[in-house]
Amino acid sequence: MDAQTAKPKIRVGRAEMDFQHQGKVLTAVHPFYGPASSKKLQEFIRKDGLKEPTSAELASFVHEYFHGNEPQAHEVNRIMIERFFRGFTGILYLPKDRVAHFIDHPEFGIDSIVDKDNLLKRLSESRARVSFEHLKNLKKEPVKWNNVAKHPYFIAWAGSEEGAEKLAELASRHPNKEAYIRVPDVLGLSEPTARVAALGSYWGGDRLGVDSYDRGDDVDCLAFGVLK
Repeated sequence: MDAQTAKPKIRVGRAEMDFQHQGKVLTAVHPFYGPASSKKLQEFIRKDGLKEPTSAELASFVHEYFHGNEPQAHEVNRIMIERFFRGFTGILYLPKDRVAHFIDHPEFGIDSIVDKDNLLKRLSESRARVSFEHLKNLKKEPVKWNNVAKHPYFIAWAGSEEGAEKLAELASRHPNKEAYIRVPDVLGLSEPTARVAALGSYWGGDRLGVDSYDRGDDVDCLAFGVLK
């Protein structure tokens, strides 16, 4: 199934959008939630008995539908260009260890900022870690699409080499054929810092934006729920 052939199915009054992810077929539910802050999006999704998507699942979903022909795929295209999709993966930057950890399903405080202390307590759940050495140039220049799939940070963000290949293909579908990652200034950090993932098309759709800088309180994001 690819972006040109994926067809959302209508069941029980809502559209269910299947997508391939790590050898399985997952199902996202349409209509999407938002725009709203991360905490609100998480509450809306969980209230409906659904699961919020990780950054890895988000990469697979957008890869499936970006530039597709179905009405829901057109909405995916528009959201990517005009706003962002939220991926519920916390990125915890630890300056003492000089690594970034990726921890799925973070919690958010009353201000919707990702809960740093919660992530620190859950280090054993980190599904990937990336040395700051791989991050120091990401704030300065975009990565050409054909270099995305092997970059450790894109692999960690997308959950696997296969996921990074999907990000690379997504980048190739943009006019500039490149991806830009927003990360904090890791060389200037003096204490642990937490962020949460998002995905969009920067500069009006010119390039893929793989965001790891947002604190979670941005109210310009949308999200989808995933069937459990």
